[in-house]
Amino acid sequence: IYSISTSSSITQTPTNNLSSSKTFLTFTSTNKQTNKSANMKTFFLTSSLLLIASHLVASSPVANSNPPPAPICGTCNPLSGQNSCDPTTSCINTGKNFHCACRAGYKASEDNDNVSQQFRLQVPNYEFLVFTPENTVCDTLCDHPYDGTATLCTEVPIYSDCVA
Repeated sequence: IYSISTSSSITQTPTNNLSSSKTFLTFTSTNKQTNKSANMKTFFLTSSLLLIASHLVASSPVANSNPPPAPICGTCNPLSGQNSCDPTTSCINTGKNFHCACRAGYKASEDNDNVSQQFRLQVPNYEFLVFTPENTVCDTLCDHPYDGTATLCTEVPIYSDCVA
């Protein structure tokens, strides 16, 4: 058995009832003032770490972020000549509705977060397309217009659904 006192000395106490492969450390304090000081340091460190951790959690974007509201998205008539999609877009079927979609690599404006002007939908095989309301010109290049579909126009927020 090893003992460590507050004077930082280590002493070995022989014992016959322990196997030689096991080591036990016993920490003892012979000075009550040092013990109080150590307890205060431990309390201060623990309090400080908890305060820092709570501040980091409170200021993290994950903790404070709310999912964006579903955009109100216009629909279009898929019949040629019957829709008001701008010539820079096409009226396509997303599974639930028909929407005006920009050409791959294009968006409606530099204002990526303006959901009344442009948005992306979480629709299989269409996540890379930017959708717009009717009569919206779509001639602004995305930030990385020549990337693959996994990163194309990702600066425009993607929504799981929209209100038609």
